[in-house]
Amino acid sequence: MKHRMFATVLVALIITLSTGLGQAQERTDQGYYTLRDERDRVITMTGRELDPGDHYIAGDNRLFEVTGIEGDTVTVRYLETIELPAITADFLGAQVSKSDETSGVVGIYHTHNAESYVPSSGTESKDDGRGDILKVGQALAAGMEDMGLTVYWSDNSHIPHDGQAYMRSRRTATELLQKKPDTLLDLHRDATPPEIYE
Repeated sequence: MKHRMFATVLVALIITLSTGLGQAQERTDQGYYTLRDERDRVITMTGRELDPGDHYIAGDNRLFEVTGIEGDTVTVRYLETIELPAITADFLGAQVSKSDETSGVVGIYHTHNAESYVPSSGTESKDDGRGDILKVGQALAAGMEDMGLTVYWSDNSHIPHDGQAYMRSRRTATELLQKKPDTLLDLHRDATPPEIYE
């Protein structure tokens, strides 16, 4: 049970850190929100829809809470610096292989399978649903298989990229859950402009 809880926490951390702000929907106007603290310092930018009360964990583990939104400016309040567990491939592989309760099975799918990357594809979304995010999923699956895990990867299409995509992707998630994975991942690309990483 302890290892299953570890896997659940790990998935929650991966989702939170990879999307920046959980499973929020992207803005439809191609714009970005700028998150600023009480001293008007830029914390980050995101294309995700936000609401007061949402949380953001910065790369240095500072936890912020959204307190207000005006136009494209989001005001956040620093809450605390949190400590995240150190996770390495060796550690993760050892945890999965040591457990009597887990089988080392992972499911991977993509609710927004059209998501792509402007630098490599020239677009952030491919109309045919064969987005670059599928290559990310394939690479992650291959890496996990190299670690000895059994991976079920789905390239099922859930287009269009809209608010109902999560409803459509539930069928895929349900199919993968029938394989009894220890971990189920819904991979997304980041919705942050490149300049935030410079």
